[in-house]
Amino acid sequence: MKYLLIPLVLILTVSCQQSTTPEDLINQADLALEANDTEMAISLYSEAVSQTPDNTTYYLKRSKAYIQAKETSKAIADLEKVCLLEPDNLDALYDKALLHLDLGELQPAIKDLTQYIESASDPSKTYHKRGEAYLEMGKYEIALADFDSAISDQTKDASLYFNRGKAKFFLEQLPEATMDFTTAIELNRRHAQAYWYRSLIHEHEKNKFAADQDRRKAIEINPGLEFSNTNIGVDLIKGLRGSKKANSEFNLDSLGK
Repeated sequence: MKYLLIPLVLILTVSCQQSTTPEDLINQADLALEANDTEMAISLYSEAVSQTPDNTTYYLKRSKAYIQAKETSKAIADLEKVCLLEPDNLDALYDKALLHLDLGELQPAIKDLTQYIESASDPSKTYHKRGEAYLEMGKYEIALADFDSAISDQTKDASLYFNRGKAKFFLEQLPEATMDFTTAIELNRRHAQAYWYRSLIHEHEKNKFAADQDRRKAIEINPGLEFSNTNIGVDLIKGLRGSKKANSEFNLDSLGK
């Protein structure tokens, strides 16, 4: 019975001493990762990579271990190596773009997403992601074009309509923005931000009843959206062209949906 209590690390250490082929190392690394021992997994994957530096599968596996260990930059480096060894590996390219987005590295993300769009047979999901990056950068016209490319008659993604509405909002295309926020709400009745942004437009249009209704619904879903200034819809619309000002002042984007 006592042998069953031998730590996984010890088992793997003994095993490593007995067999050091890349395949054995990878199998041991997979076990370590399943046991959430990311340090051991990364060490074993790295040994396998050192023995077979042209095997993209090993880099992909190690990148997942780095992600699990929250070492995103190292995961990106491994995915970059995969893309160099396999230029047609679009999955690695897309995953790398998403990691850049997670780190707030918008330009590298846009570069990868653009390459994916130019190569993939169905890049619709990528237009949405690239549009989000452009939206974050305040490039609303380009973001809007990407969201338009991502939307089709079959689109049921509330976040896509919300993001397109947001781009229109900052371009001061308010009637069109209202339509997109409404569609987002129809697809997801719990989309607090869609209610909130629509309330801003109602506020600007001096439709106090509709603004109050949407604001109350948004706060009911997400109490963090409550602000003391009830006229922020007017303040945001008047000459406001930059999302950074809006988001830093009112912190809308950090409050969830």
